[in-house]
Amino acid sequence: MSYKLELGEWNKIFAIPNSVVEKYIKLAKEDFIKVLLVLLAYAGNNLSEKEISEISGVSESNVADAIDFWAEHSVISKNDAVLSPAEKGTVEVPKAVFSDKPLIQKVIDAPKKEAEISVNKNIKIRTNDPVRLSGFELSKRIESADELKWLVSETERLFGRFLNQSEISVLVSMFDYAGLPADIIVMLIEYCISIDKANMRFIEKTAYSWADQGIDTHKAVEDHIKALITEKNNEYLVKSAFGIHDRNLTTKQKEFVSVWLDKWQFSIEMLKLAYEMCLDNTAKLSFPYINKILLSWYDKDIKTPRDVEENEKNRQNDSVNKTFDAQEFDGFSDYTVPNLSKKK
Repeated sequence: MSYKLELGEWNKIFAIPNSVVEKYIKLAKEDFIKVLLVLLAYAGNNLSEKEISEISGVSESNVADAIDFWAEHSVISKNDAVLSPAEKGTVEVPKAVFSDKPLIQKVIDAPKKEAEISVNKNIKIRTNDPVRLSGFELSKRIESADELKWLVSETERLFGRFLNQSEISVLVSMFDYAGLPADIIVMLIEYCISIDKANMRFIEKTAYSWADQGIDTHKAVEDHIKALITEKNNEYLVKSAFGIHDRNLTTKQKEFVSVWLDKWQFSIEMLKLAYEMCLDNTAKLSFPYINKILLSWYDKDIKTPRDVEENEKNRQNDSVNKTFDAQEFDGFSDYTVPNLSKKK
């Protein structure tokens, strides 16, 4: 009696080197993976580039590029027209650097050897069209710098998933062409995640903005993030004081708020008082009108509601009518924020 184990689709199987998954699954082009699978499935058979192309659906030119890619990365050896597995020990698999440490500890532990991180320090390109590397170029670039390996690993940990080739290319672009250190990029990504804008397009745009502003040290990042948080909080407080609940402030209105709270150091209480005076005199919200009131108080060193009351008493005693004419402020759409160098 004879026996036969029927495995169906599993009757014909082939092995794939671990390094292909651990190291190149995210970096190699889809066409390159297809070509490698065909080579492995038809091992021992002579296949022309045309035949590989017909089986895989990959163009003949890309078939040649794929074979060169895998040979260059020592997954296979190429000797004229003969392909064979790479010699034992030639395939290096990078160690994963996953960690659940807090940011400050991660930054301390990040690779700091000057020889490894100086590559991007000499590149300060500012461009709206960053260079995008191919899968082969990405692989070679990441292999050359431990800090980039750490950056990719940390970003994947923060996102909770593996990155695709396009996303890895953006990381390398921020590192090489924006010139930001890996630990600063990680801080930037954590900030973007905290404000629910964890997409690579926004992250990259922010990275180039930070680079242009020279925000490339821990202190600079901390100061900048604090300023952004303060600005956001100020905007929320002013919107609440002015009864704005259905929209964000315009750029010009944000400039007014920055002057009132940061430069002139008025409290929200004073802004609300100016807003109420604006409504009493104009029956509408007008940032230029409110600015005129606050500028008058600033020039007179009026800082509290009590100071406003005292000023009004003095005005009445002097019989000088200095109330604001609502018509004076019509058509203020082109009003600009006053020169801040006038008075400190």
